[in-house]
Amino acid sequence: YRKAKTNHIDLAYRLYLSQPPSPLPCLPPSLAPFSTLSPFRPEVSQLVQELLPSDHHGPEAAGENAHSPGMAVIACGPEGIVMEARNAVARLGVEERVRAGGVEFHGECYAL
Repeated sequence: YRKAKTNHIDLAYRLYLSQPPSPLPCLPPSLAPFSTLSPFRPEVSQLVQELLPSDHHGPEAAGENAHSPGMAVIACGPEGIVMEARNAVARLGVEERVRAGGVEFHGECYAL
């Protein structure tokens, strides 16, 4: 996540379990308080779109978006989820990237 016009980074750690145990375990205390655990596979394109700044028009919006610090999309997991995240970032248009203050992608594939 990001906040405009601030000097800090807002971070959200979302852990998605593709084959969750039943019942779903509690978050380990070693994970940061901004972490969440979800028992389903995410819709990566939707997540990326939700994190983009809203599309406002007018001079106030131009000044507001000039301070967007940028966005990073990091995907770690099986090749399919990393490719889905890479494609979601690649589909962003120039206007969306500018509005976000830039978009970076990092992916790491692994299999168990």
